[in-house]
Amino acid sequence: MSELETRDVQQAMDTIARKTTRRGVLATSTVTGVLAVLRSALGAARSRGYIQFNPAYGVLKIRPARATAVVWTPETHPPVAYDKVAATGGRLGHRRRGEAPGPGRR
Repeated sequence: MSELETRDVQQAMDTIARKTTRRGVLATSTVTGVLAVLRSALGAARSRGYIQFNPAYGVLKIRPARATAVVWTPETHPPVAYDKVAATGGRLGHRRRGEAPGPGRR
């Protein structure tokens, strides 16, 4: 642990910020939370004498890249989603105020 440097922590945080999940990239709050926990843990190690300085202190906060929206067209749509929209007239189960529910629906 005494060989850990700020550039090592920065490199790890850069990797975490670029990590992708099923839903896209990690949220900024998740990446910031990871850095906060790391700073706290390394701060405790410093105060107990395990390391001379906190290498997470100089790490820059990383903002993950934002996901971009994809517009569905008849050529590029996921078939189930587009078919449901078409079958419901574009309403996806939402009713206008005062509209009566269909048969078997609340």
